[in-house]
Parts: sequence; structure tokens; C-alpha cells
Amino acid sequence: MKAKEATKVSINSYLLSIGIKPARIVRGYLFYLSPYRIENTPSFKVCNNKNLWVDYGDSKGGTLIDLVLKHNPNCGVSEAIAEIARISGEIIPYHQHLIKTSERSGDDEERRVQIHSIKELGNNLALTAYLHSRGIVLDTVKKFCKESTTA
Repeated sequence: MKAKEATKVSINSYLLSIGIKPARIVRGYLFYLSPYRIENTPSFKVCNNKNLWVDYGDSKGGTLIDLVLKHNPNCGVSEAIAEIARISGEIIPYHQHLIKTSERSGDDEERRVQIHSIKELGNNLALTAYLHSRGIVLDTVKKFCKESTTA
């Protein structure tokens, strides 16, 4: 993974994958208790649209690489990118699942989606991370959506 690819990994998904959940959501921004210092009031803000963070408690901010470096002070840039690559293997961005029609092979029968089961939302960590990254409350989604497994 290169630095440019590492900065495209969602900061919110990364934080969720290491067990850090948002404390509150304000106008689409997610606020957390700082992941690298002790505080009582959430001052660590993540902007989903720009995939950038700022910690108002110490006036630092930047990309996901900057965050990993700040969170792991003994780590260099190459180690930070390796950590993001390791973690991002567990985070599957939703756009990777899209396939252009021209890339599909086989006849129409082979391209049909077959649903094997339908269940409540909440078991798929990648989906849950995506919903959090978009500032969508899981309980709200559960009222309108179900999760399916396909082949």
C-alpha cells in the first residue's frame, strides 16, 4: 500500500476497527474522545467528506497516516502505512464491491443475485463501520433495512 492509498482509508472505519466509537455526531461530523490522550469532553473531530481529523484539545490534525503516527509515537511513516494496510484488510470500502457491467462475464442467468438468507443488521462489521462513517445511527437503519447474504 502506498501513502496515497492509505489516506483514502476511512478514518472513522479505522477508529471503529481499533475499538474507538464516536461519542456524538454533530452536523455530519463525528466527535470522539481523543484516541491518544485522556480527556472528558470529546474534542477529536472527523470530517467524513474530506477524511481528515482535528483534535481541538492539542490543535493537531491531518490524514489517517498522521493519526496513526500520533497514536503510535514510536512508529515511522512506513510502519504507519503498514499498520493501515493491515487494518484496512479488515475494512472493505463499499465501492470495491461495485463491478462495471463491461467487466462482468457470463450470460444473464449467471449474473443474477441469489439471496440465501435475510437477517437483522449489525453482524457485518464492514457495513456497521460504513454506517458509522456516514453518521448513520444503526438503530434507525434497522427500522428500514435488513442484511442479506448472496452468492
